[in-house]
Amino acid sequence: MLSPFPRNDFSITQASIEGAQDALKTLAGSTLKIIDNVSPAQQVSALRDAAQASNIIVLTSGSLATAADTVAPQYPHVWFILYDATTSHYHANVTSIDPEVGESAIVTGAVAANHSTTKKLGEVTGLQLTGELQEIAGLTQGAKLIAPSATVAATFTGDYNDIGKAEQATKAQMANGVDGILGDLGLGFTGFYRAVQGTSVAVYNYQTFTSLGCDSSPKLIGGVLANFRVLTRSSVEAAAAGKLTAGAIFVTLKNPQVLRFSFCPGRGTASDRKVAETTTAGLLSGRIKPNANALTPTPGYAVEYQ
Repeated sequence: MLSPFPRNDFSITQASIEGAQDALKTLAGSTLKIIDNVSPAQQVSALRDAAQASNIIVLTSGSLATAADTVAPQYPHVWFILYDATTSHYHANVTSIDPEVGESAIVTGAVAANHSTTKKLGEVTGLQLTGELQEIAGLTQGAKLIAPSATVAATFTGDYNDIGKAEQATKAQMANGVDGILGDLGLGFTGFYRAVQGTSVAVYNYQTFTSLGCDSSPKLIGGVLANFRVLTRSSVEAAAAGKLTAGAIFVTLKNPQVLRFSFCPGRGTASDRKVAETTTAGLLSGRIKPNANALTPTPGYAVEYQ
């Protein structure tokens, strides 16, 4: 497993490690090597080194897509699983897997706008990557379904795991009247939640770990859980069995085991819950169509929707 983030990031990397460990229990004789905190300059060499000693490699960030494009053709016997991005072209030994973050954020946006008094919403996240931009687009679309005049402010801290920057960014948005904020962070969630203590601001999250973490803050109404532990276990097991399809897999709200909006127990109003229900139903039926900028761009090869 290769990651630009620390292995204990309370996010995709840690969840993917746990999913791979789950898969190992069914794959006799298999072992897991974790290479984390890989810098941009090290990506290609680190992936090449991993490929020399592996049969399956999980890449836990879309920022590793270029490295996959470079290295995968050199190691046709290795299967590469890339998260949160697609490779620039088809490889017979690469599966790119992307939860439709923007689609799920439409539900978050609708709930947040319904719950908000000011109709000023925000998002605090780390890097300005494709998935984050889709998430902001979905949050905005969902908010405007409820309140056409709603606005969404976005702040990129530059680091999902910087607690201080997350806290500062959250406080800055609140100072501008934002009263509903979506967090998409790793260890930075600590600062995000700390910033809203003792305020009337409601927060939501996009959580790639194994739960929403509702105990983290009483201000957390709910959010989207993209369960990368489940996703990694199933993907690794399928790859080991020779049943994982090369190309791209986009995971949608039709697969709630992996991607869904949920409320924290006892939080959110009855009206909020109704909005979540009707918005999700509208997306599943096709009555609500995500805007193009809220969806993962289709690559120049086949996509399987799950």
